Amino acid sequence: MKKLQTLIADNEDWLIERVLFYAKKHGYTQFTSTLKEAWRASIQGLSAPLIDALTIFGNLPDLHAGTDFTKNPITTFGVQQAIQHRARGVTLQLFLGLNKYYRQTYVDLVMEDRLPSEEKERYRLFIERFFDLIELGFCSEWTNATESKKLAETQERNRALANEKNKYLTIFESLKDPVILLDDEGAIQNMNHAAHELFVGNRDPGALYYGADQKHSIENQVDFLKAHIGESDKFEIALKTKDGMQEFEVRVQRMLDVSDKFLGTVMILNNVAAYKRANELAEAASKMKSSFLATMSHEIRTPINGILGMANLLMDTPLSQDQMDYLEKITSSGEVLMAVLNDILDYSKIEAGVLTLETVDFNLCEVMEQVAELVAPAATKKGLEFGLSLSEEVPCFLLGDPGKIRQVLLNLASNAVKFTPSGSVTMEVQCNQESDKPMVRFNVIDTGIGVSEEKIDHLFEPFTQENASITRLYGGTGLGLAICKKLVTAMDGTITCSNTGQGSIFTFEVPLHEGKPQSSSGEVISQVWKPRSLDVLLVEDNEVNMLVAEGFLKRQGHNVFRAGSAEDALDQLAERPFELILMDIRLPGMSGLDAVRAIRASRDKLCARTPIIVLSANVIRSEVEKCFVAGANGFLGKPFTPEDMESAISDCLSEHAGVARITNKPQQKTYPLIDPKVMQQHLELLGPQPATRIITAFMDTAPQTIETLRQALDNRAYADVADQAHSLKSAVGNVGLVHAADLAKQLEIAANEQNQDRSLAIYQALETNFRQSLRLLQEGWENVLSDHVA
Repeated sequence: MKKLQTLIADNEDWLIERVLFYAKKHGYTQFTSTLKEAWRASIQGLSAPLIDALTIFGNLPDLHAGTDFTKNPITTFGVQQAIQHRARGVTLQLFLGLNKYYRQTYVDLVMEDRLPSEEKERYRLFIERFFDLIELGFCSEWTNATESKKLAETQERNRALANEKNKYLTIFESLKDPVILLDDEGAIQNMNHAAHELFVGNRDPGALYYGADQKHSIENQVDFLKAHIGESDKFEIALKTKDGMQEFEVRVQRMLDVSDKFLGTVMILNNVAAYKRANELAEAASKMKSSFLATMSHEIRTPINGILGMANLLMDTPLSQDQMDYLEKITSSGEVLMAVLNDILDYSKIEAGVLTLETVDFNLCEVMEQVAELVAPAATKKGLEFGLSLSEEVPCFLLGDPGKIRQVLLNLASNAVKFTPSGSVTMEVQCNQESDKPMVRFNVIDTGIGVSEEKIDHLFEPFTQENASITRLYGGTGLGLAICKKLVTAMDGTITCSNTGQGSIFTFEVPLHEGKPQSSSGEVISQVWKPRSLDVLLVEDNEVNMLVAEGFLKRQGHNVFRAGSAEDALDQLAERPFELILMDIRLPGMSGLDAVRAIRASRDKLCARTPIIVLSANVIRSEVEKCFVAGANGFLGKPFTPEDMESAISDCLSEHAGVARITNKPQQKTYPLIDPKVMQQHLELLGPQPATRIITAFMDTAPQTIETLRQALDNRAYADVADQAHSLKSAVGNVGLVHAADLAKQLEIAANEQNQDRSLAIYQALETNFRQSLRLLQEGWENVLSDHVA
């Protein structure tokens, strides 16, 4: 009988579904429970004694006429069932009728299984005899009970049921969220007190359930609600309440009734007006915070740019040793002030929720070396030993955010040098295989002043330093470690500090994702491409910053033409062409960005294509993006050094020279903007007129694709972005714009990964590149045609 025991135990859900099928088919569900778990309890209540009976009897029990069935455990179970069902008001006819289908269910289980015929028959007979004994016990108990006993049981059970009903009705009425019950035809069957108060008025709980017949505003909106119910199980909708129109989130649940007696719908309403208002206030506060950050960045960086820039220019003049010392201290103080400002802005951006992470393949060894190059000179100046240690277990190429890792390492290593009077500072990188997932562990170890144990727990809180004397002695904002913690946490890592007895160890761990070596192509040239002497229009309203930028430009050999306002700049552009424009954003009257847009919209094609580099002390990412959207080719944040300016000009104009800027980084990929051979092939294969039509059609239609891409990106419609980028990749490739084709390919990949930040960055590069490429395409095609005619 072991097989039958296992068969019954393993098929509980099958038994439930089968008996429910019989109960629905023959009309018993109108007298039974609506919930599946109640049916499960019934099956479990039958399966347990049946499995026990298989163990006790082993063979088929007989039904002798003289048997005392009161001592039979199966019959005893039937007696208990009789008492329970009679108390619930179940008649003998109903019990015996449904019991026949329970019997049939267990017989079906045996007969539909792949058992040998002999075993099937033996198991079937045992099940039949089991249910025979249950019915014997049930009938004997039922017939022996007096009418008064039956009545008393029924009355007691009715009282219990009434109390149970009242309990759940009270719970329903007490729910804080408005709840509305619809019947299977969509009419309102009931609503709780919260819904009644919202749509009808303040009445006592249970008013609708106990027959208060009042017209209410929700009745006329049921059809509107039903239309939404068919579309989704959660939606937002505006409904008319007694206090006017209000917005709700509606959650819909069909009645969980397996008996199909109650086929209605439960609707739970959540008033989202307050939430939306709070969300709007939060967004307004966030915008205000961003605006404040932008203003603070601009207002502080602008004078710092003047201080550092004028100091740099002053370095080129004859100075005494004392004057040189004073000038170095001015520069040093300005750089410290700049570092403090950067800390505050970094932390504010993180708090404002504008911190973004990138996921790229990078060379960890290079990141470590870059940090060492920046920190080692300060360590050497103090007489400290500075060391690097990279475990062989750590892959050289990782996948992650190298910029954030570099920033944390640089902060920790700089702090270690700052707080170590003598001894050494060491950066270590190891693998931590003991955690749940592989992690890269970075240790920055020093022999410095250490950290007191009571301060370690608060070390990573903002504006925290060990004590006031530390601040006076070493300076700083107390934000550096707080920023490190935010960055490490954003990378799903941890950061800690501990004392060694001879200094301290700062440790942070981030998940280890092995990356791929970055491929290199094109010739690697050590010299940065530099433009020839240019006629530069410098648009700046601050006299000091004008002098700084003018001095840097003249030092590089350029001819500088001044404009103190956007209007002045546009007037000069109308009179003569320039090879480069440096445009400040904040100008009196017309803003710098409006001026950029006006230049790009100019009917003078030469003017419209003039390269523009925006100058701004507002280095918030969203503000930088606005510059590129307006049509700028480059961005130079204040304060800047002569090297920064030279690099920005090279980056911008190298594209116009027909090649991307080449640096001494072997990983950077270089591309020509345009391949004239493609145009030449069109001309040779198709002839002048068809080839010209191809170029003209591209020039007419491709700009709209760029605009469509921007709109899709703004809407985060990644599938559309990927489709448009794919089409653009083919189109620009067909006319020889090889760099644009590669950028379109990268954009397609980023869109498929739904990486918004990377998609935006690639799009900005593509947009700038595209404008430059169109000019080169036009000029290149004219040259190809003229050569062909000649």
